[in-house]
Amino acid sequence: MTTQQTLKEVREAITAANRALDSLENAQRELKGAKNWGLLDLFGGGMMTTMFKHGHMDKAQRQIEDAKYYLQVLKKELRDIEVPMNFNIEVGGFFKFCGSLF
Repeated sequence: MTTQQTLKEVREAITAANRALDSLENAQRELKGAKNWGLLDLFGGGMMTTMFKHGHMDKAQRQIEDAKYYLQVLKKELRDIEVPMNFNIEVGGFFKFCGSLF
């Protein structure tokens, strides 16, 4: 894989991660809205209050589904990125000495 291809895959992974994060933040905002309407509903809201609460919950559910989708895209993009894993570990004299004690 060329450097350009790797950079493209990294950008795609970052985009997917940002979209997943945005979706989760939107879901959090909708759930807070549902919580507020839920408290009002507890203390004598009415049909409209319940409707608003459930509207926020439905929007939060859609945002969570979007986040799941983007996390799957992120997983795929991360698999596309090749990270070289060729490194060597040199063991010095002190470690060889310690190893011989055990």
